[in-house]
Amino acid sequence: MGRQNLSTTAATRRRPLLATFFALGGIGIPVLSFLVSGPIVADPALVAIPLLILIISTGRLTAIFFSGETPVLAATMWMFIYITVGVVPLAQFHLNTFPFLVGKEYLLGASVLLLLTAIGYEIGRFLNDSRGARVAPTHHRVVSIGRLKLVSVFAIAASLYYAQTVGGISVLWASRRELRESIDAAGLSSADSQVGSAIVMTAGTVPVFIAMTLWLVHLIRNRSRGIGGWAGLLVLVAVNLVVNNPATSARYWAITILVALVFTLPKLSPNRFAFTIIGGIIGAIVVFPYLDYFREASERRGALQITSIADKIATKDFDQYVMTANGMWWVDERGHTLGWQILGAIFFWVPRSVWPEKARDTGVEIGLAMNTGNINLSSPLPLEMWIDFGWVGVIAGFIVIGYLSRKYDWQFSLSRDPNRREMYVIDILVPLVAGYTFILMRGPLLQSMSRLAVMIAVCVFVMGAKRSIDEAADKIAAAPAQRRGRPRYVSR
Repeated sequence: MGRQNLSTTAATRRRPLLATFFALGGIGIPVLSFLVSGPIVADPALVAIPLLILIISTGRLTAIFFSGETPVLAATMWMFIYITVGVVPLAQFHLNTFPFLVGKEYLLGASVLLLLTAIGYEIGRFLNDSRGARVAPTHHRVVSIGRLKLVSVFAIAASLYYAQTVGGISVLWASRRELRESIDAAGLSSADSQVGSAIVMTAGTVPVFIAMTLWLVHLIRNRSRGIGGWAGLLVLVAVNLVVNNPATSARYWAITILVALVFTLPKLSPNRFAFTIIGGIIGAIVVFPYLDYFREASERRGALQITSIADKIATKDFDQYVMTANGMWWVDERGHTLGWQILGAIFFWVPRSVWPEKARDTGVEIGLAMNTGNINLSSPLPLEMWIDFGWVGVIAGFIVIGYLSRKYDWQFSLSRDPNRREMYVIDILVPLVAGYTFILMRGPLLQSMSRLAVMIAVCVFVMGAKRSIDEAADKIAAAPAQRRGRPRYVSR
């Protein structure tokens, strides 16, 4: 027990040091790299807001790391803001490069919109905090192992069908372009509708990941040594390596998988949590841009070119800031849509053959209006809200999102206990939403809804009986001594 106390004390002492290093590096590294190394040709007023957002997001993440709490929803939100609203715009201003930008006169409006998004989100979390003493949840839904077995069988079957439909394992490990061509050749998608491809791809990739994660957590929590359970887990891991491999999977889906997997594991110490967020930032900025190399088949690839980080993130797929500006131009041209775009996202599952007037992806609509020849463009969630409901819609929407994220961060942290043997549904649902934050925030919303719907559906299906938290604590107390005595990482 003494060793555990010493280990916990050492980890507590390292936390302020880690937070300090992140505070200095989170602001200093991009500023020195992008601002000091070359002249800024843009209007200082345009640079000021992205720089302010960089400072605010660094400060919020630093405060989270310093506190020792593990608010997974808040941390991933601020991770997204730090990367796409802080670092990337500064790199674009540094190089004076804004891919597919309609007009620089819309950049200031985009900066204000994204700043108000961050402010609204924090107001929502503050409103939840200001309620006073919270009442901790007394019950949680446990994961039914019987239903998890059914999900696992369905997930493996769906993944095998997905692999067979697109042409087998070789296609899934080839390149993203070849996978897309195989999906088109199989008749799963067309220029007018992507519903078929979305259903088959989502069913083949999402349930099998959730099943693998839940079985892993179940075996860890039960200290299982049975060969049957671990053999089943190995099958799920193998299937995931085929259908969710990094070569053909979208990068933001890879982030979802990694973040959700780490955050679902029973032991989530504050330091491990902080390193996961920092590692995610470094991976997204430094590593992920080079995964574009694998979009093409091997025979179509040229030599891998190593360029500066600023060049990579300013000219590649981090287009959220630019697309926010383009979205403001699009509304200037045609006006706000008064809920039409979000209505199309809610009813994403309705084929266009049934509903021909259904709204298209907002990124597609803007790309077509720009006439650039590229419609594979993002549409950040703040822009989606602004296009439909204007400034009030953005602020109100993110106040609600912030309020709910604080609520479920609180419940998630209170429910965490590495000694608990049963799995709660909240153990998997909150990490999934946290990891999926990047996809939801990047957009388009319509494109991201299928996976979100399947995630929620699977989590609802595996729900078992309600279990009292006190009852779970009693079971832990009654467990043999060798199963106890481990430090609890519960942030309050």
